[in-house]
Amino acid sequence: MIEVLAVETATGKTAWSAEIAAAPSATGLSAIPIGADEMLAPQVIGVDAGTAVVTAADTTYAVEPSAGTVRWKKPDFRAVTLADGVVAGGEKTGFGEGRLLGLAAATGEQRWTVAEARQPAAAAPRLLSGSLNDKTLVIDTVSGERRVALDGEGWRCRHDAQSLVLCSKYGYRAADRGITVFDAASVQKQWALPDGSGRTVPKVAGFWHGALYGEVGDEPIVLDGKTGQDRQTSAGAAPNEIDRYGGVVGSTFHRAAG
Repeated sequence: MIEVLAVETATGKTAWSAEIAAAPSATGLSAIPIGADEMLAPQVIGVDAGTAVVTAADTTYAVEPSAGTVRWKKPDFRAVTLADGVVAGGEKTGFGEGRLLGLAAATGEQRWTVAEARQPAAAAPRLLSGSLNDKTLVIDTVSGERRVALDGEGWRCRHDAQSLVLCSKYGYRAADRGITVFDAASVQKQWALPDGSGRTVPKVAGFWHGALYGEVGDEPIVLDGKTGQDRQTSAGAAPNEIDRYGGVVGSTFHRAAG
């Protein structure tokens, strides 16, 4: 059983709750930790005026908030975003095979698909990334339009919770490392590394409000998210979970300055 609970932010009182009979997983597992390779633990992906989208194991559920009932569900589909009435994510189509898919949040009707693409991940409120034919695509979740294509798989994309998207990869070889930053709305590239200058590509830890937190060797640094230039070359910490109060490195919280 999956329980979905909504609370009033001002008081903490329960606004509504719903119980969903969990569909069996194709793997035979009901859930595993979120940090594991396949995120099977129940997650609320998003909520709009008429739908709460929940994914658990191999199934995505669209819940009617006022009644707490399941409007539709889709097996073998893991949603990663909900934006402008479209649920987007990845569907398993066979062993080691899949596609990216956009569905109408109200009805579950298919809006778009990218065949043979896999590894869906949220890149921004209206963008998701996926791998296809040795490229990493960044796709508009509402229209299905391919907005960015990066050479190679393994790029991880992050939103700075304002206006920028950063995609990065960091491998053992220098040739397997890279960073590119673009505007989330226009997808116009702001800067990229390597850039031919010989600058070292840092290992990215976090991206928040126009600041890239990373490491060069074992030294934490901060780069300007819009220009790629150094802000701090000896930052003291490179947090991977960040909000306006501070950041977390491992199990240590570092309070934001100012």
